[in-house]
Amino acid sequence: MIEGSPEFPRDPHPQWIAHMYAATSGEDHLGLASVSSDQILPMLSPTINVATVHPRYHGFYAFLLDEFWRRDLPRSPRAWIQFFRPRDFLYSIAMHLCDRDEHDVIGGVTGSRKTGPIAAREPATFDTTTNYIKEPLGGYGLYYRSVLAGLGLVYPGGPRLPYPVDVPTEKGKDLATTFRSEIEVTAYYQQDFDQDQAVVTIERVREYARAACLCRLRAPDATDGPILRDLFLEEPRETAPDRRATMRMLLDIADRTDGQPVDQGAFRQLVFFGTASNGSRYEPRGDLADTHTRWRLYQAREYYAFALTGMFVNLCDWGIEQGGDLRPLSLDAVADQVSAGLQFDRLAALLDLPGPGLDGSAPFDALLDWLVGVVGASAETFDETCGLDAPVNEDALYRLGRHFGEPASPHRRRSHDAREPLPPVRASGALDVSGMDGHLSLRRGRSPERLIASCARSARACGRARRRSSTSRIG
Repeated sequence: MIEGSPEFPRDPHPQWIAHMYAATSGEDHLGLASVSSDQILPMLSPTINVATVHPRYHGFYAFLLDEFWRRDLPRSPRAWIQFFRPRDFLYSIAMHLCDRDEHDVIGGVTGSRKTGPIAAREPATFDTTTNYIKEPLGGYGLYYRSVLAGLGLVYPGGPRLPYPVDVPTEKGKDLATTFRSEIEVTAYYQQDFDQDQAVVTIERVREYARAACLCRLRAPDATDGPILRDLFLEEPRETAPDRRATMRMLLDIADRTDGQPVDQGAFRQLVFFGTASNGSRYEPRGDLADTHTRWRLYQAREYYAFALTGMFVNLCDWGIEQGGDLRPLSLDAVADQVSAGLQFDRLAALLDLPGPGLDGSAPFDALLDWLVGVVGASAETFDETCGLDAPVNEDALYRLGRHFGEPASPHRRRSHDAREPLPPVRASGALDVSGMDGHLSLRRGRSPERLIASCARSARACGRARRRSSTSRIG
C-alpha cells in the first residue's frame, strides 16, 4: 500500500484488521481468546497448546484407545465413554499418589478439582465409577484429542466420518505399546484394568503411579520418551518446522538468560521487551529473528487483548449499575460513559508523570504525541526506546489494570482512593498470569470471560429479584 492512500492513511488512527473470528455463543464474548488459542498459537507451536502440558498423556490416551479396540466391545461413542472414564479417573488419582523422588507434577492433571481432594484423603480404596469430570471424555475430549490427531496418532471418528469412534494409527499403536510395557506388570493392570466397575486398593494405585506417572517421562529409561521426541520434532512434516523453531527459541532463551528462572511473566517480558524484571536479558540469535518477531507480535496482542477485555468488563459493570439488565441503554449513553473514562491526567498521576490534559475529546494524534514525548523518542524510534524501564509501557499499564480492574463484587466495581498505595510498576517481580489458557487475566484464577459470565449471571438474578419485587408491590 502507498502511504497517504485510502488504504494506508497518513494520519494514524485505530483500524480493524483481518476478520479472524466467527461469533459464537460462549464465554469468549470478544473472541480474543479464541483467536489466540485456535488460530495464532497453532501457527507458532503446532499441536502444542497451554492445556496439553504433559506429553505422557499422549501415550496414555493412545494406550486407552488401543485397549478399547483390542476388546470385543460395541464400536459406539457410548461404549468408548463407558470404557474410558473409569480408567481415566484412576489415572488422575494415581498422579496425586506418585511417591517417586522426582515427582513434581502440580498442574495439568485432568479432573484434579475432584480427584485431588479424594486422593489427599488417602482412603483405603477407590471406586472407579466416581463422577470426576463433566466432559464425557475428560481431558482427552477437552484438550488432547485434536493434538493426537494433529500428530498422526489417531484417526478421528464420529458422525459423517469413516469410523464411529477414534481409532489409533500405526504410530498411535506403537506409542500405546511402549506405554503398556511400562505398566503391564502392575497389579492394577493385571487384576483391575479389565473391569469398568472396580474398587482398587491404594497400594495398587501407588504401584501403578510409579510406573505410569507423568513424571516418569523424564527418566532416561522411559520407553515412550524416544517416540514422543521424534513425534514433536518431525510430525507432521508440514508444521513440524514451526514447532522446532519455537523449541529452538525456548532453548536459546534458557541459554542466554544464564540460569536465571524464566516463568510465564519473565518469558512475556523477555520476548516483548528483551529484558525482564529479574534483570535477565534476551537478544535472539540471527537465525531465530523471524520466530522471535512472530512471538513478540503475539505477546503484543496479549497486552492489547487484556486492555480491551478490561474496557469491556468496565462497560458491563457500568451497564448493570445503570439498570441495563432490565432495560436497554442508549448508544449515546454508552459513548458518553466510554468518553468519560478516558482521563489521561489520572493515568499520568498513577505513573508519577505530569498530566497531559487529554480526555475523550482529544485527537488520537495528541495521545500519540504525548506517549512519544514521555518516552523521549521519535515516532521512528518509539518501539526500541519504549522498554521495560520506560515511564509508560505495556507492562506498566497491565500492572495498573491488574490493580484497579478487579471488582469487589460480581456487579459493582469498588471505588478507588487516590491515597491507596500502588504496587511497584516498573521494578516488580514476575507477572502473575492467571487462567488455564495462559492469557493475561483480570482476576487471579479466572479468565476475563468467566468473570464477565459471572457478572451476567448476577445481573439475571438481580433482574429476576427486581421483577418479583415489582410484582409484589403491584399486587
